[in-house]
Amino acid sequence: MPRAMYVARQALWAMVAAALLGGLCAGCTRGTFTRARYETIIIGTSRESEVEETLGRPASKSPNTWTYTHKRPWYQAEIHFKDGVVADKAWYDEKQDMQSPDDRGVREK
Repeated sequence: MPRAMYVARQALWAMVAAALLGGLCAGCTRGTFTRARYETIIIGTSRESEVEETLGRPASKSPNTWTYTHKRPWYQAEIHFKDGVVADKAWYDEKQDMQSPDDRGVREK
């Protein structure tokens, strides 16, 4: 096999590998539970499917409440549903000493 063809084939394999890894990493951010993603959940508008796509699979599910937990640093969110739509949500973390969602410590309604 001529050297130029060998180099071209190696370059092609490198591009394919980079594209596959890039695609895998792009999917890593989808469904990641963070405060910024939690803030995009809108009470009265967001549906269960949107919440799961945004935050990922919850740590626990009851019929109307989903709980998301991150261990280190510790933070947790509760998402409450009524008829498949977000009815309420609450954020808890170490800094707020188990208070709820915003800096005023007022539960969102």
